[in-house]
Amino acid sequence: MAQIELPPKYYLTNFWYLLDFVQKKSMPLLQERELNFIRLFQTLSEDAQCLFIRFVNRRKIFFKTKQLRYAEIADIPNALNELIEKQFISSLLPEQEDKILFLLEIFTKNELMDIIGQTGEKPNKQAKKSALTLWILEHLPFQQLIPIIAQKEEIIKQEFEAEVEFLLYLFFGNLEMDMTRFVIRDLGHVQYEQFSEEKYTSFFKSRKEAEDKLKMEKAYQHFGFLSVLYSAQELYDWFMSQIAYWQYLHESAQRLFDKLCLDLGKLLEKSKLDQEALKVYQYTSKPPSMERQVRLLYKLGFEQEALILCKKLEIKPLSPEEKLFAIDFREKLEKQKGKSTRTTTQWLKQAESISIDSFFQSNVELGALEHFKNQGFEGLFTENYLWNALFGVLFWDIIFDENQDAIHHPFQLAPSDLMREDFWEKRQDKLLARTAILENEESFLTHIQEIITYKQGRANPFVFWHEDLLFHLTKLYDLLDSDQIGIVLLEIAKNIKEYSKGFPDLFIWNSDTYYFVEVKSPNDHLSAHQVFWLSFFQEVGINAKVLRVSFL
Repeated sequence: MAQIELPPKYYLTNFWYLLDFVQKKSMPLLQERELNFIRLFQTLSEDAQCLFIRFVNRRKIFFKTKQLRYAEIADIPNALNELIEKQFISSLLPEQEDKILFLLEIFTKNELMDIIGQTGEKPNKQAKKSALTLWILEHLPFQQLIPIIAQKEEIIKQEFEAEVEFLLYLFFGNLEMDMTRFVIRDLGHVQYEQFSEEKYTSFFKSRKEAEDKLKMEKAYQHFGFLSVLYSAQELYDWFMSQIAYWQYLHESAQRLFDKLCLDLGKLLEKSKLDQEALKVYQYTSKPPSMERQVRLLYKLGFEQEALILCKKLEIKPLSPEEKLFAIDFREKLEKQKGKSTRTTTQWLKQAESISIDSFFQSNVELGALEHFKNQGFEGLFTENYLWNALFGVLFWDIIFDENQDAIHHPFQLAPSDLMREDFWEKRQDKLLARTAILENEESFLTHIQEIITYKQGRANPFVFWHEDLLFHLTKLYDLLDSDQIGIVLLEIAKNIKEYSKGFPDLFIWNSDTYYFVEVKSPNDHLSAHQVFWLSFFQEVGINAKVLRVSFL
């Protein structure tokens, strides 16, 4: 492929596209502060606009002026003066103290050591950058920090950061994506699915939804930063001090809050703060919160409470892990059958065993595949790839349905409702209708061949593109009954987040039969998702088994 060269000021064009897009799709969500920013931005010269966007694209708010070098901007000092005059940037000021973490972030470890040395202290040369940052936060008042920094170099701060952040957030719907998505696309590194411009809808339905999700996403990022600097107890104290601000969240923000609770709870458990971990887990029901609560209640001596919660979980689990855990742990608590045997252990005990060369210790699946090939089988290491690929190819247009209010900008790798329950609810009729193709071999082959031909290389969360994809999907179709395939694909659709993983490692076949094989080394265990699919395959008559391996 010929090397693609972008125009010198490509990012200016992209930024204006984003501003226009947000005004068209999310105008009811904009307030005067964002509209005022857009009006003022229009008054800047082109060079000043470019320099400001350069600041925005670096995802920082403080900058060292001596590092500003951009060939396409003719007069950077003049552009800087214009930005200062129109208050798009400012000098380092005392009222910026609440941004101190963002300020310290732009300095290297050696520069932080030099700052500490200016106070008369002798910094620890072996300390990590995070420890040096923490020392400055705890020992150096911001009023004293400013002149120390000013002696070394000029620091400027980007203004309108809240307004720009919110405009980008309305466009992308998250903080992970930024303006580099335009570049990645334009250079041909990723081919995104293409949609009609008029079909894009606002990512958010209300200002509150956007503000809530942004607030929780920033809180989660902040938690990640704090976890490097502070102890588990201090993180718990921070969480409890903030909990009042995280009430009555919109559903999309609630998912981020749940993730924060799970991560903090896990960290607290590692630090032996079991009561604190239990308290945090109780703020969410997202798996594995309920499992962790049962285990912690049991560990803390509340066996009856643990049993009650375990029974509730068995009746209404939210994931395969919860179902299996509830059954196994209830038996343990009720002391049934003497010493209970875990469901996953039962599968392993019934498994076939083989011995393979120790050369394959680091890749038991490859060793098992070699074993089956010596027995006259052909096969593939497929794991989740094969079933997900068939799901993605067969249902491509249904997944990316422009009419489901789940496509919001040109850089989506997946519809925004992919991992939500309403994905199945909104598409159920179309998914069921599409499985009828499976009944006719010619219709099925024509459909998947057309998708693979015309969508080749485009991003799809289910499809890994390679030259043998069509052969693999065709082989799966040839060896299984069409109704078996349809049942599995529809089961995936009902809960994509949980059921698009856990498939057996190998797909093998010969002239007489086929098997899906889950391979386990001596110290490996089955996951709940793996047991779910092994059991499901067994129920619908798909040949599947567990294979235990030892080494020669």
